[in-house]
Amino acid sequence: YPEAEQEPRFILIDQNEMFLGAYEFGKLVLSTPVAVGIEGMRLKNGSYEIDAVDRRHESSLYKVEGTDRYYPMHYALRLFVEKHEEGWTTYWLHGRDIPGYPASHGCIGLYDEEMQKEYYHAPSHPILMDAKKLYLWVLGEEEDPQTLHHLSKSESVKVLIMGEPPALPVTNTAVAPMRVLPASAKPGQHP
Repeated sequence: YPEAEQEPRFILIDQNEMFLGAYEFGKLVLSTPVAVGIEGMRLKNGSYEIDAVDRRHESSLYKVEGTDRYYPMHYALRLFVEKHEEGWTTYWLHGRDIPGYPASHGCIGLYDEEMQKEYYHAPSHPILMDAKKLYLWVLGEEEDPQTLHHLSKSESVKVLIMGEPPALPVTNTAVAPMRVLPASAKPGQHP
């Protein structure tokens, strides 16, 4: 990505392709599919910076479907804080399931099967750990603080969000609950 040649670390998120690329001086070092926000809750296209990390972050607004547990946002990288009189809205890159269509309340989701196993007991052998890989890449040589940690200006990572997600059929416009489908499930099949 030539536009990032001057950046030691740079993240590009293309919402049209639902793709995240992590670059070092313009050279791609990590790529992964992502989940993006649904219509009306999507983080706007633009330039952002990761200013904080939190290995075991939890939503303060949303709960895991059918439980009293707040939604897990493991390996979270904060990229935007919007201050309002009634409270703050923050947007993160974090672990979740990746359904293949816009499905979040605005955050950008990356694969985290380790978290899915912890909360949903599946998959039995987690292998997709893109949220963890990106989290550790952002930390670089820094020791993992294991809790909310603000990054200094020199540690922050620039993020560019661009593109528009593909249009969805009307039936898929609600935020998808975080679920793990059985291995025997076919595409488009829902439990």
